[in-house]
Amino acid sequence: MIAVLLGLTLGTIWGAAAGYFRGWLEEILMRMADGLYSLPSVLMALLAVTLLGPGQASILVAVSLANIPIFARLTRSLFLSLREREYVLAARAIGSSDSRIIFRHILPNCLSTLLVQASISFAAAVLAEASLSYLGLGTQPPDASWGRMLK
Repeated sequence: MIAVLLGLTLGTIWGAAAGYFRGWLEEILMRMADGLYSLPSVLMALLAVTLLGPGQASILVAVSLANIPIFARLTRSLFLSLREREYVLAARAIGSSDSRIIFRHILPNCLSTLLVQASISFAAAVLAEASLSYLGLGTQPPDASWGRMLK
């Protein structure tokens, strides 16, 4: 759950910056997200476990890294559609700052879609943790895990 929330937070910040500010920043951030998204999540998890060793920290990093580009792409697409709405243009016309427009007008309208994606990602995170634990790369004894229970 923490891994998905971390991926949600970082991905939302990443996608919001790309979707609102556009230009070269959007290109760089989205190419990085595409690069992360192109790696299979199991391969990314195995890489994290190799670098950090088996345990909960490596699973947290692996699941978070797998979720960041998903939330970044979703947030960017939502920001691109919402930044052209009349209420955002009106807020910009009266001189509202970028941070006020983002946090007061655009982000609250993105939350429902992001929460639906988060609920889907929770299920995927449980499956990822169970599969890594089944392979012996996840949580270590005495911690409980569905993957180790299957062995």
